[in-house]
Amino acid sequence: MPRRVFDYEIIDCIGAGAGSLIYVVSHAQTQQLYALKHVVKREEKQARFIDQLENEYQISRQFNHPALRRAIEMRDDKTMFKKANQAALVMELFDGESLEGRARGDVLETLAIFAQVAKGLAALHGMGVRFVLCEGGPTLNGELAAADVLDELCLTIAPALAGGAANRGILHGAGLPELAALRLVHSLARDNDMFLRYRRADRPVDDPAHPA
Repeated sequence: MPRRVFDYEIIDCIGAGAGSLIYVVSHAQTQQLYALKHVVKREEKQARFIDQLENEYQISRQFNHPALRRAIEMRDDKTMFKKANQAALVMELFDGESLEGRARGDVLETLAIFAQVAKGLAALHGMGVRFVLCEGGPTLNGELAAADVLDELCLTIAPALAGGAANRGILHGAGLPELAALRLVHSLARDNDMFLRYRRADRPVDDPAHPA
């Protein structure tokens, strides 16, 4: 783990995904704590992760709702003569815990959490955001599916085998009241991996960028 990224001192690593590592950081001058998503391009095909970071910054810097994490700034090392090889998105930091790690018991408290999620989604809708990519764990995925707000599923198939008795399903919870059929609308093969995009069979196709 690096000790510093741009002007930020790294305190701890709290997550990973989409070609990035997420750190708790402290600004070198102000000592203010932030969350920082760091992307390092080690080969050309990873440039898309920096592009995704830029898109995330352009949207999230406009957030002004308490249920939405706002972006503070984006930094990269590009110059007039070379493209960026690394980039960092600095965001507000919120302490929290995963739903999987919470002790079950207080139903009202759990409902309040999902009410906050709903208010955040409503705020995004008010900004004109029509599509929301949810990267939650299987508990949140299961709750969204049970609430009938999961329209699409992006699934990556990697050539690896895992044993053991652990539940590694992508949807946890009570399950859906009936089988939800999916149809394949997009597929991409990269090296040995398959990236698949499915849409609920009972949902209309209203995304002109990705027709079925």
